[in-house]
Amino acid sequence: YVEASSDGRWLVASHRLGSPIPVAVRDLAAGGSWRTFITDCTGTIAGHVVGDELIAVTDVDAPRGRLVAIPLDAETRTDPSAWRELLPETDAVLRSVEVIAGHLYVSELVDTAARVRILTTDGDVVEDVPLPDAGALAAVLHFTAPWLLGFGNWNLVLFFVLLLGAAVLLSVPIGFAFGLATLAYLATLTRTPLTVVVSRIDEGMSSLILLAVPRPSLFDMKPDPGYAALASQYRLPIESGILATLEADRSKKSDAIHPNAKGYREMAEAIAALMHKAGAI
Repeated sequence: YVEASSDGRWLVASHRLGSPIPVAVRDLAAGGSWRTFITDCTGTIAGHVVGDELIAVTDVDAPRGRLVAIPLDAETRTDPSAWRELLPETDAVLRSVEVIAGHLYVSELVDTAARVRILTTDGDVVEDVPLPDAGALAAVLHFTAPWLLGFGNWNLVLFFVLLLGAAVLLSVPIGFAFGLATLAYLATLTRTPLTVVVSRIDEGMSSLILLAVPRPSLFDMKPDPGYAALASQYRLPIESGILATLEADRSKKSDAIHPNAKGYREMAEAIAALMHKAGAI
């Protein structure tokens, strides 16, 4: 797949969707042609262009993963010892990095629990994003990942039939259930940056609407600002308020999480209004 930098200057082509490496780069501002980037590599280098560097999670010289910045135009780009290290290898297992609103969102597993840290582009930690307690399904998937890899394409049945079906039986709306199954598959069995999902859908015939989920709070349920940044980056229509409104009104929920018929009606009306505003209908 090919990814463009946010300023439109760089194109980076990566090989191997499951465990990618950036094999070619092109500087559009200089009018240059494609040139090889990193080809002699047996590990994984998955990330995004920030400025004139590729900021990526890699397992090269770090089995648990480290976060590095690789200059796109330097002759030393193929030498791992010359890469600028933003986060060294620790006991945590680094899974992926996303760039949102000028910050790095690093996903990792710590003692079987998922953790997301927000960093500056220099590697300084800004804050930790609150997530569910340890022992979630992600831990089970993480520890069984080496075993699951041996299943090959049968994993599609596991994630998109069994896991998806279990979520639907637990009354998770099918759209959310499919999204969870997709994210679980990509996060467990591949090193694919999850923003590739957005860009690939956007490149096709489908149109996206971003529905912002509010952060859990006793006083002020607002969505993470990363949703607005993602909507701006990919020019997506975004509905930021309806889920927070429904979560705050018990009369519009059938249980602690799911909307009832009245709640779903209001959600549909809000999405329809957004589609009208965007010119989709």
